[in-house]
Amino acid sequence: MGAGEVDLHPKVAATLVYELSADPCKKPKLRGFSHYVAIKRHNEEKAAWVECDQIYSTALLADFDELKSSVQLGLTVPQARKILSAMALIQNVLEERHKARKAYHRAVERKFSNTTLQPE
Repeated sequence: MGAGEVDLHPKVAATLVYELSADPCKKPKLRGFSHYVAIKRHNEEKAAWVECDQIYSTALLADFDELKSSVQLGLTVPQARKILSAMALIQNVLEERHKARKAYHRAVERKFSNTTLQPE
């Protein structure tokens, strides 16, 4: 190691290069529900989205815990700021996802409340 270099714990080094993973979940579109089949297809898409969202959110929480645990290994102030910024980003993403899920479910309820279709 050269002058001024510090031996970083591998866990700290990994957290310093943390990048938020891309969101793989595709929210279903709210189409007009004029046919039972359209409602069924939407419910299938919604179920896949909910499952994907749960998996992605769980992964983000695991990332958050990993970042948090690295703080116990001793950090410089700039390292701590970088890790805290990544933790704040994860927290913001999770909060926005929660708000988006609630808004989506309210919109679906409004759309379905006016629909009284029966299977054909």
